[in-house]
Amino acid sequence: WDDHFFMYGEEMDLAWRILISGATIGAVPAAKMHHRGAAVDNPKGGDQVVELRSSDSKRFYTHRNHLLTLLKSPQHFLLLLLLPATALALLEGLAGAVWLRRWSFFPNTSWKALAACWQLRGHWLAERRRIHGFRKRGDFWLVRFLSWRLNRWGDVRQILKLGMPKMEKR
Repeated sequence: WDDHFFMYGEEMDLAWRILISGATIGAVPAAKMHHRGAAVDNPKGGDQVVELRSSDSKRFYTHRNHLLTLLKSPQHFLLLLLLPATALALLEGLAGAVWLRRWSFFPNTSWKALAACWQLRGHWLAERRRIHGFRKRGDFWLVRFLSWRLNRWGDVRQILKLGMPKMEKR
């Protein structure tokens, strides 16, 4: 695990490094997991989410860690994914600021995530060199695992089912 990932996206980062190292990842489709400690995300408890919740910090860490993974792990070709990922983070920040009628949402979630990635450039550059040392698979091999649908499609389906998330400033 990368110590710079406080939360959100660390499993994607680890999975990417496992795959490019030449190892395989197994899936258990019938497995289910419920994080009972996630009172902020599911305040009513239980196994079923009954309302959506998010916060500025959750959106910040989600964007920052997604971008960090894209800065660290691709070889060359997949670095192009940084362009749409950055655009989507900025677009989500602007849309959220309009929806919430709170301009601070944009810098707190999107702009600060980009700035944090820049501040961590020493880390992700060192990680790129370290990963190059054990890489056995290149970008074109990894393309098969990419989904060509909207990255947040599961979130969109949940919003259609449960309504817009309740946002907290923290």
